[in-house]
Amino acid sequence: MEEEKQRYLKEFLTRTQVSVKELFDLITKNEKKLRSCYAETINFNRDEFVEIILVDAAFIVELLLRYNFQNMRKKEDHIFGQPYLIQDLWYDMWLLENQIPFFILEEIFNLEKETATPQEPKPMIIDLTYEYFKSLEAVNGKLKKFKGAENNVEVKHFTDFLRICHLPSPKEKKRQEEEKRKEVVTAPSVIQLHQAGAKFKLSESKESFQINFRNGTLEIPQLKLQLETESLFRNLIAFEQRHYADNYINDYVGTTLDPDRYYFSVLCEEMEKYRGKSYNKWRANLIQNYFSTPWASISVVGAVFLILLTVIQAVFSVIQVKIQQNGCS
Repeated sequence: MEEEKQRYLKEFLTRTQVSVKELFDLITKNEKKLRSCYAETINFNRDEFVEIILVDAAFIVELLLRYNFQNMRKKEDHIFGQPYLIQDLWYDMWLLENQIPFFILEEIFNLEKETATPQEPKPMIIDLTYEYFKSLEAVNGKLKKFKGAENNVEVKHFTDFLRICHLPSPKEKKRQEEEKRKEVVTAPSVIQLHQAGAKFKLSESKESFQINFRNGTLEIPQLKLQLETESLFRNLIAFEQRHYADNYINDYVGTTLDPDRYYFSVLCEEMEKYRGKSYNKWRANLIQNYFSTPWASISVVGAVFLILLTVIQAVFSVIQVKIQQNGCS
């Protein structure tokens, strides 16, 4: 990819008519801020550090531009000329150790003038980022999370962007915070819930965290598993555990849990209470073992009917004997 990065950088500079020195000076001006974005000490001198950021950041900006504006693509473009290579680049772009601070991408993107037209204003880089990742199930439809003054969301980098897309809505967060935190932090298994008579339903909600347990029915939104799912979640969890007190993604996947801050503690307690009721288990056992199919139900009804007939016959026999005894006496 190094050859492609250099090619993209050259074509970006040619189109924007920005010199290498101007771009170098822009990044040098932000060197201190950029270094502060990384937890580890970066053992590169100024020129080396700036060059790395310059090449990678320009490549990313040019990649996002070409993805959104086909007229910017070249015939000899090796990235867009190969099927699925764009999606393969996802892995590198959300890899935690590969992150470029979002603010420097915005500054470099602002050097681009061709995307603005009299008919349409220039898009923001957050729009380009959204379009690039939109085919991911958790991203599609989530652009509103970054729009509007009421959200006031600051994106640190691509991994942070993807984490924000996954987070529960403000309404759901508020509802959970208003609920008293419980001690139960483990959910009953599907088998245990089934044995207690619980039902399972696909939720109509597109929000991953919109999981509800009402009247014995567990409603869960669909989680579309893709080839990239494991890699994405691993990086989201690693980022979250190091930089956030509230580990929403960690709680959703269910790795290590903090009982005092577990997001689904109320939900777990509701399910555990339902599972613990003996009546629910007895009823479920009756339905599942004796009324699970029409033929099983018919067999049970038939058996009950035969037992009733037997009892009635026995009663009549006893009555008949009593009558005979009374007649003889």
